[in-house]
Amino acid sequence: MVWPRTYMNRSGGAVAKFMDINDLSVEELLVLVDDFHLPLGKIRFRKFGSDGGHNGLASLIEALGSDRFARLRLGIGPKPESDGIVEYVLSRFESEREAAAQKMFDIAAQAVIFALAHGVESAMAQYN
Repeated sequence: MVWPRTYMNRSGGAVAKFMDINDLSVEELLVLVDDFHLPLGKIRFRKFGSDGGHNGLASLIEALGSDRFARLRLGIGPKPESDGIVEYVLSRFESEREAAAQKMFDIAAQAVIFALAHGVESAMAQYN
């Protein structure tokens, strides 16, 4: 497990370096990423795909030269109309949303363990 000390939008270089040092292929990567397009508490696995407008995924795709890595999207939406994207994703959860976020994190942890044991396709069937 790796938690780059960079901002998510610049994490590609750190992840690429880790993967190179440890001789890992892009297909062995599972990225957890916030997604304000999904409602708070919803999780969704994807085997691969575009960045979908997410700067962190764009950084990873650019640094790795591939979009063929799995990701687990963690719903943090909807974004209030009054907030900018950066302000919203970097802010703490409001107290009334914190319990839902914590429940999502617990389920996401179980989902990651399941995906590691059974594969992303099985995790997609179980958790999406």
